[in-house]
Amino acid sequence: MSFHEYGDDFEPMKTTTVSEAAELAWHKLTARRDGLEKYVESKFKKMSKAVKLDYNRIYTISAASGGGKSVLAKDIVDSIADEDAYIYMFNGEMLGADNFLRSVSTHTGLSLSTLESEDEPLSDRDFEQVKDAFSELSSRDNIFMIDEIATPDRVVKTMRWLYEFKCRPDGKKMICVLDHILLTASSREFRNDIEKIEHISLELIKLKKDVYEDRGKAMFLILSQENRNSKQEARIKNENMHFPVTSDIFGSSTLEMASDAMIAIKIPDKFKIEEYGPGKFPVVVNVNKVEVPMAYMHIIKNRAGKNDIVIPLVNNLEFFSFSEMDKETFDWILNEYQEKGVVNIEYD
Repeated sequence: MSFHEYGDDFEPMKTTTVSEAAELAWHKLTARRDGLEKYVESKFKKMSKAVKLDYNRIYTISAASGGGKSVLAKDIVDSIADEDAYIYMFNGEMLGADNFLRSVSTHTGLSLSTLESEDEPLSDRDFEQVKDAFSELSSRDNIFMIDEIATPDRVVKTMRWLYEFKCRPDGKKMICVLDHILLTASSREFRNDIEKIEHISLELIKLKKDVYEDRGKAMFLILSQENRNSKQEARIKNENMHFPVTSDIFGSSTLEMASDAMIAIKIPDKFKIEEYGPGKFPVVVNVNKVEVPMAYMHIIKNRAGKNDIVIPLVNNLEFFSFSEMDKETFDWILNEYQEKGVVNIEYD
């Protein structure tokens, strides 16, 4: 006797025994103990340690428009490019060539306007430096650019195909960067952007689990725009509401559930905030008499550890780069600001 008509096309969900799950967990623990596997360490050491940056994880990076989410993703990729992995950059927002020039700018310390001879031709000395950077960066043949715009379904299926037919046969890990989640093609299947995000989020969870069960390794960096919540006047005027929260991320409900960690970049000066947060952090510093906006990294969701971690950043957006500020430097900046109301830094 059957209590339900299942239909000819019904397929029950896959089950695994506790011992099978334990075997996968034991393999991970022993590999870590024997030093065969380690967490991924990017240039952002505090962030990497806090979220336990690792494979078979989904990480969301968010910021306001022009607030540095693509820069942070580029910095992470550039700093882990020597991983035994194929890295796939799904460039919904920019061209791969433009992303490459950003890496050249970071590598050489030359602004984009200088690289492109905007005001005057690139000097011979700088040109030789740029040639060396091109040679070094273009030799990273494990990084692939995908500039095509595709539907959400095709994007995730492409990631699955790349794992099955490129990474797995070559014994490589996979790192996918989706920049960004809203920039996928329209489809009759989805009525709005929220449904597109929900579909990608759920499919990425399935892909992550399938790769794990296959004993493979895949990491997903998903970039998403901040919504308008953080621009509300009430938020700007209330220091206790300055810091980003998960609901500030566009379409955050399903994306939040899918993400193992969510990281937000905040540049308070973009929001006309005078003092940032309850700690009254400085918004700008004067470096060689030039105002430089402060930037802060917030870990707003973290399955691997603590939430609500704030990491001050050195803002080098002119060269498309961030770096973590050490505690001693930030304590000095904060003390200077609280004592004098301004921070002046002079470099030779």
